[in-house]
Order: sequence, then structure tokens, then C-alpha cells
Amino acid sequence: MVLMPDTESAHMDPFFAQSTMAVICDILDPVSGESYNRDPRGTARRRKPM
Repeated sequence: MVLMPDTESAHMDPFFAQSTMAVICDILDPVSGESYNRDPRGTARRRKPM
């Protein structure tokens, strides 16, 4: 699997004593480069609004 960082989600976590950056990533299939079908973020994007 390939992790593609979402740069908009990056932020410094204020709750750790050490400086820590939290970044959310999308999971991609390494062969096709498409969203992995079990990635919750990809599933949410594919879901159509009601």
C-alpha cells in the first residue's frame, strides 16, 4: 500500500510533550494508484450524498 499524505490535515499535536506532527493519509493501491477499496477516506469520497 502507498500512503499519500493529505497536506491540508497536517497540524502540530498540542497534547504530547515532544513536538509531534499529525498527518492524515489516503491509502492507494500500489499497482493501479487508485484509492484502496478498504480505505475509509476513499469510501467516504465514493459515497454519494443522500
